[in-house]
Amino acid sequence: TPINGSTTCTAPQGPFAFLGVGSPVDLTQDVRSVFGELVLPFSDTFNATLAARIEDYGGSVGHTFYPKLSVRWQVIEPLALRGSIGTTFRAPTAGQVNGTNFVTSLQAILGVFRAVDIYGNDDLQPETATTYSVGAILELGNFKATLDYWNFDFQDPITTEPVAGLVNAVFPGGVANCAHPLATRFTFQNNTCSVANIARLQTRTVNGAAVQTSGIDLLAETVRAWSP
Repeated sequence: TPINGSTTCTAPQGPFAFLGVGSPVDLTQDVRSVFGELVLPFSDTFNATLAARIEDYGGSVGHTFYPKLSVRWQVIEPLALRGSIGTTFRAPTAGQVNGTNFVTSLQAILGVFRAVDIYGNDDLQPETATTYSVGAILELGNFKATLDYWNFDFQDPITTEPVAGLVNAVFPGGVANCAHPLATRFTFQNNTCSVANIARLQTRTVNGAAVQTSGIDLLAETVRAWSP
């Protein structure tokens, strides 16, 4: 009925379809980790720090080992050079690696707001990155400045399938291509494939394409003594 909605269909429909944005789910995830750090003061002007972390998520996520090396060299009294290189790891959440778990969002599809269900993915892989930076520190009296170049190289970033890409594949130019394999991601009113009958769309959490980003940070400040 218009009040109770449908309770037998595979996808939520009816006047309250957008209110239940999550599905009932009971998930557990055990994480074990070990961290270690070693400071190496080679001299009064040069030191290094070695660090490493091991994490074990079990299941399809597995375990990872990521180290980091940081160094600092006091070239002269007012000038120091520094740098670091390491790897990072971001595991998917328990919900993201569960293919039956989903949350519902409301997004525009061809000019009309529709329900978009974002499902987990049993085959989702962790997101990793290799990072490095080099920089300098200058201190002259009350003046201090730092200049750093950094670079992040992400592999398998955790993201969701783009709604616009799915819509454009099945409805190029606003015309329905019901034979497209991705058409099964859409739920249509009365089971009739057309733009006007779009009821909701199913997307998944996936590993995206590699992303590399870099930049320069510059900070300069003058510190003045103050007395009442």
